[in-house]
Amino acid sequence: MIELRAFTPSEAARISGVNVALQRDWRRRGYLPKLEGPSEFDAFEVASMLCMELLTQRGIGPAVSKPFAGLLGAALVKSAVRVRTEHAGPLKAIAGPIDRLAVTDPDALVLIQESAAADNAYWTWYGRALAVETEIFASRDDAERKVQRMFCWWADGTTEFIDSLIFLLESVETGDRRLSGPVIMLDFDAIAVLFVDRCKGPFATYRESGERAECAEVPQ
Repeated sequence: MIELRAFTPSEAARISGVNVALQRDWRRRGYLPKLEGPSEFDAFEVASMLCMELLTQRGIGPAVSKPFAGLLGAALVKSAVRVRTEHAGPLKAIAGPIDRLAVTDPDALVLIQESAAADNAYWTWYGRALAVETEIFASRDDAERKVQRMFCWWADGTTEFIDSLIFLLESVETGDRRLSGPVIMLDFDAIAVLFVDRCKGPFATYRESGERAECAEVPQ
């Protein structure tokens, strides 16, 4: 079982750039969820907050971005799980033995096994990250599981998630109304590096019934 780390308001402020006072204001206005019990945010909520702040810096306030903030946060968490920074030690130490990940997706399991057999460090890591991602998103709704790696806010006010900037540019021609002004792009793979760095530690934990929780080191 993979559990996501909880963040205090001050930690959320460090990661998202939304200070504690502004968090209270956003919560009062309904831009952020009301906190029940201990004042903590999960990784999806902090990721959403970071994306909302980035859009605010470009003139798109939380009142406008709130309707799809949850999808933005989900896309960022998905990319953050796949971040791989420098690591040391044998390949197996990157994310623990294969059988310590609660893999339920058969395609992810095959990818992990084949990559490990080929001693391919990159794809072994990617396969492990994919397995962790599958567990994290198992309880999320279908729309969040399907979000793609980039988000585009076109000049005409329309928005869309895309998987490849190259394919997108090939589909857009001069004179397109979507290009009638500034276009805002969020690359979640790029933002994920910032998110992970500001987390100052792994945000996913592997738990097994009856055992002491161990850090899954995702991302490492």
